[in-house]
Amino acid sequence: IGVSTVLARTAPPSNEQEEYIDATAALILTGYDMPPDPEFALWVLLWRPDWLWTAVAITMAIWYLRSMWRLEGAGEKWPLSRSASWVLGVVLLVWATSGAPAVYGKVLFSAQILQLMVITFLIPVLLVFADPITLARRTTRGREDGTRGQKEWLSQIFTSRVFSFMAHPLVSGIYLGVSTVLFYFTPAFRVSLEYVLGNGLMIAHFLTVGLIFFYGITGDHARHSRGT
Repeated sequence: IGVSTVLARTAPPSNEQEEYIDATAALILTGYDMPPDPEFALWVLLWRPDWLWTAVAITMAIWYLRSMWRLEGAGEKWPLSRSASWVLGVVLLVWATSGAPAVYGKVLFSAQILQLMVITFLIPVLLVFADPITLARRTTRGREDGTRGQKEWLSQIFTSRVFSFMAHPLVSGIYLGVSTVLFYFTPAFRVSLEYVLGNGLMIAHFLTVGLIFFYGITGDHARHSRGT
């Protein structure tokens, strides 16, 4: 009687096999339905928020703008073009990780290539042009007691031999090329599609490599090594 009562109150089992058959390849692989055809307007209007990188972008924008206002409050001018470049780079980071490139990049190889190119080349150019290292140095106080604070660590990192070697355009260019080949011809590409952590590591890796590459090309490393 007890078993009969429980069964009577239990919903009939669903046909899981039919649900699996109806699932598209995109849903099985990525966990999302196939997005609509990539029309021009959807490259702006289609969004699937990546809250991690959105939070990173917002933090970057707040830090830069606060530092700029602090510098101008002390009587020093900061070029408006650099601030605009930083804000544009941050906006593109949100678009590349939460907008159409991220959505279509799960199912279209061409869109994934576009996402990678924006993250590796376009965003780093804008962020490097904004010169955040100089801004950080000018708005951070040095310590006089022999210990290392933020300003001392910045100088230590960006004048070190290891960073000098990595920032050399030839070295960073070769590393960027090798990283791209290994990414697409190893299981790393599939991992970035199937796992949130894999996708986040992919974005962080290529964004960092792109920043180092353009940092060395623009000659900012040599300028900062001289303390200017």
